[in-house]
Amino acid sequence: MSGYDDDLLDFEGDNDSIYGYKSQNEEVSELVKHERKLSRERQRKTQERRTKSGLIQKKLYLSKTDVTRLESLAEMFGYERKVRDSYLSEDLSMIISHCIAKLYKEVNPSKTVHKQADKDAQELYRTKIIIKHLLTVYELHADPFDEVAIFLSRNRIQVPSLPKKITSRNPKAWSADLVKELSPSKVRVKFET
Repeated sequence: MSGYDDDLLDFEGDNDSIYGYKSQNEEVSELVKHERKLSRERQRKTQERRTKSGLIQKKLYLSKTDVTRLESLAEMFGYERKVRDSYLSEDLSMIISHCIAKLYKEVNPSKTVHKQADKDAQELYRTKIIIKHLLTVYELHADPFDEVAIFLSRNRIQVPSLPKKITSRNPKAWSADLVKELSPSKVRVKFET
């Protein structure tokens, strides 16, 4: 008789799926699929934003010692561990850019290299590079400075901390005027004439 009861239980389970009831495993599986889809979409949008901003992704292979040193530099520069007790790849990229610039200056002393001594300076430098690139992307638009400001706002790129020599105010949102202030003077002249 115990075999009959087991068959009955299996049949009832089948009935649940016939009438639209889902088992807990099926619900979890669908939730995981949905989360993966959202994650892939978020990664695609992030990659699209970085590419449009003029950033190029390169895969690096570092030793454990190099990673430890890089994290030590991140801590010294004032970056915070954010994801799973680790630093964001964009933050580490800025530190690597700083190291490249510093070594490049040592090898080529006659070249001008921008100093990026701390986190704020690195963020400002990265933002200026992005703005310079975006101005070339939007150069055929009626107001490229406004287009760049819209892009930066839409993609939630934060306004970096600005030194007083750039602006006396401390803006929280992007505007065409702020983009103009942060763009290189050669580029400004090109669009203002």
